[in-house]
Amino acid sequence: MVTKKNRYTYILLFICIQFFTHSCYCLDDNDEVFMRKVSLNTNDTVYHTLVLQPGAEGKDANISTGSWADINRANDVEFDILTWTRNSMVGYYRSVIDFDFSSIANGTIIKKAFLSLFHNPTGTMSDGLHSSASLHTSGKDNGAYLRRIISSWEENTITWATQPTTTTIHEVLLPASTSGTQDYLDIDVTALVQDIIDNKSTSFGFMIMLQKEEVYRSLIFASSDHPDATKHPKLVVEYYEIK
Repeated sequence: MVTKKNRYTYILLFICIQFFTHSCYCLDDNDEVFMRKVSLNTNDTVYHTLVLQPGAEGKDANISTGSWADINRANDVEFDILTWTRNSMVGYYRSVIDFDFSSIANGTIIKKAFLSLFHNPTGTMSDGLHSSASLHTSGKDNGAYLRRIISSWEENTITWATQPTTTTIHEVLLPASTSGTQDYLDIDVTALVQDIIDNKSTSFGFMIMLQKEEVYRSLIFASSDHPDATKHPKLVVEYYEIK
């Protein structure tokens, strides 16, 4: 017998089945989730949430000057965004990272995109800490830029000498750190990701570099190669498609 209560239950179940179209979880070799996609269907609009947090299979690297200018640093466990002295010489360090946007079709509208970068607790450069005017006796403002890369690069060959070009269009400002171990959570990169989707043939991820590349300024984050998967760079993208 179908009661009024049961009828409401059936209606709710039907709505849920229609509303949630699918969920997909991708696992790496250690059964860690590095990509998750959830889709919602409302009439003629399909909403998606894509979570990207790759491990060692991801694409990122450090680049630096001096004796490392021609050395590939794709396997570093941290991002070194800094200007520091090494063997009495000033060195400049930047980081690059790319994400797999292949599941997002050209012309897709990006609703929101947030990038999270996590401090590396086992860092060695700059004493393993973010350094700024308030955190280091010699430190200065360590604000940084996040820019879209517009020329191709390969993770296992990139060096300072062969670094790709970037654009300042929709660049994102990372403010100076307020603690030596600060995580930079939910950085709004919506406009940058929209640019990537709209210009896939000339978009190759992000470069992170100091605003002022002068000595004793640094940001130290974990890279995708860090042994702690929870510290890997994480990108969450919400987007929708019109049927």
